[in-house]
Amino acid sequence: LTQLGVKGRNWGAAVAYRYGTENSSLRDANFSSRVPDGGSSNSLSVGGYWSPVDSGWAPSISAGYGYTWQDEGIDDSQTWMVGLQWSDVFIDGNAAGFAVGQPPFTGGENNSMLYELFYRFRVSDNITITPALFYADEPSTNRGNDAWGGVIQTSFKF
Repeated sequence: LTQLGVKGRNWGAAVAYRYGTENSSLRDANFSSRVPDGGSSNSLSVGGYWSPVDSGWAPSISAGYGYTWQDEGIDDSQTWMVGLQWSDVFIDGNAAGFAVGQPPFTGGENNSMLYELFYRFRVSDNITITPALFYADEPSTNRGNDAWGGVIQTSFKF
């Protein structure tokens, strides 16, 4: 795996490349594939973000795209996401956001969509609590049924 990133005052971008040989695990549309004997896989991803210098109505924007191709019997797959985050929502230091994207998919399948909605509470300078809701539209990992989920993340900064 090789990654190269650049960062400015209020933006960042990265590109990554991964090469895998036989029996490497793949995060493809089936979520369970391995590179077959004698095969190899290549993955390329790009991502970036931009954030306004001052908080206000304009959100920060994050986006990413990944593509994986193999030379032996496994379909190529791709994935993408776009996220928006607003700073200082309701209270200074808190944030709210929304993301949409697709898990790894191939061209000939039913392409599920994923959505996330979150709100980050700043409890103190060193502790944040972030509840989030997730929705997946007919994901293959749920036998094609819609799926809902939630999580509460607590972060401690030392």
